[in-house]
Amino acid sequence: MIQTIHDRCNTILSSKLPPVTKLVEINDIINSSNLEQNENTVALLTDLANQIRNVIRQSAWKGSQPITFKKAVEDFLELQDNEWKELEEVLDHDRDYNWNYLNLLEFNYNYNRKSNLEFFLSPQHYRLLALVKATGDIQLSKNLYMQPNQIPKIILPVLKSISKTLT
Repeated sequence: MIQTIHDRCNTILSSKLPPVTKLVEINDIINSSNLEQNENTVALLTDLANQIRNVIRQSAWKGSQPITFKKAVEDFLELQDNEWKELEEVLDHDRDYNWNYLNLLEFNYNYNRKSNLEFFLSPQHYRLLALVKATGDIQLSKNLYMQPNQIPKIILPVLKSISKTLT
């Protein structure tokens, strides 16, 4: 059963469907599958999270290579050149791998949809933008960004407002 689910999800991920549609359809499959908690399920969800991460990134970056934080969010933040540089230096897209399947899917579907077709920002661009918006302080944003918690409580109030601004 796990292999069948995996195959169905891989078919969707390799299709020409829009990125948001891919996530919705995969989530529908997972939710309707009544998966047991075991190592095979963990392996399936880990693999799907890795693939979904790439779908979100490619949608946000319009390709496979990261864009700068400034390019991603300059329409929503006014910063000095040295502030952009400071934030860019702390940005680490590998931190996306700290997000599990459920967090990656829920966060990006609920807050990061540019439309019903695409994603606006990569997870780390979104996270750093939310921190800067929530704190108004570059140094504090950098410090919070480096913490292991991927969605610190301080950004929760601004997530919906950022989401509305992005769409």
